Amino acid sequence: MREPIVKFKCNNCGHIGKFYCDDFDYEIITYEREMGVEREYYSNVDVGCNNCGNSIRIECNFWEYPEGSINHKECNIDGADLIEQNCI
Repeated sequence: MREPIVKFKCNNCGHIGKFYCDDFDYEIITYEREMGVEREYYSNVDVGCNNCGNSIRIECNFWEYPEGSINHKECNIDGADLIEQNCI
């Protein structure tokens, strides 16, 4: 069984869907800060609801600062309501 996941409820039909976190392709942006390097990991993906085909966009970001410590994460979804996000 593949885990972790982003689980969502389609705004159009109410179907519960999921997207596997290891399928995200993260872009890494690096910033130089006072205590060293901060890294922002950013990814977005467009998926269709498996039931009705409604377009759903998932954007996930997380920040590592100081190095080795995840200090913030967020996941935004258009076209669906977020139920669960345990990618980090």
